[in-house]
Amino acid sequence: RKNSYIITQKIMLEGREDWKSEKTFDVLTATWNCNNCPPGPGALKWLGKGESSPHFYAIALQEMVGLRLRNVIMDSRSRVRPWILAIHSCIDGDSFETSYNLLMTKHLVGLLLVVFVRKDIYKFVLDIDKASIGCGTGGVGTYK
Repeated sequence: RKNSYIITQKIMLEGREDWKSEKTFDVLTATWNCNNCPPGPGALKWLGKGESSPHFYAIALQEMVGLRLRNVIMDSRSRVRPWILAIHSCIDGDSFETSYNLLMTKHLVGLLLVVFVRKDIYKFVLDIDKASIGCGTGGVGTYK
C-alpha cells in the first residue's frame, strides 16, 4: 500500500498531463471601514452584483468595534454575524443563478476577513487554512 502511494506521488510530481487542468478564477477583494457601526440598510450597496459573478469574494471589515481596552479584553464576536449575513445577502441578492457559500472567516477584535466561494466550485476548494499574528501587549493588545 505504501509503495502504491509513493508511485502515485511520483506520477503527480512528474505532472501527468491528463491529471492536470488549469483554470483562471476571478476574486473580488474589498475592504470597508465600519466606523464602529452595525450594518445598516444599504451599507454594502457598493458590493452588489455587477455584470459578472466572481468565483470568490474576500471582504475585510475594519473598525467593527471601538478600539478600547474593554473590547480587546471582552468578546466582540457579537458584531461578526450581522456583518456576515449582510455581506452574504448583498452578494447573493435576489439571484438564484449564482449563489455563494461562506468559505472562512477570521476575526481579530476590530477586524474581520470573510471569504465566500461560488457554490458551483465550493466542493473543489480544499485545504483551507488561516493564520494570524498576535501583536501588542501579551500578543492581543492590538488587532494587526
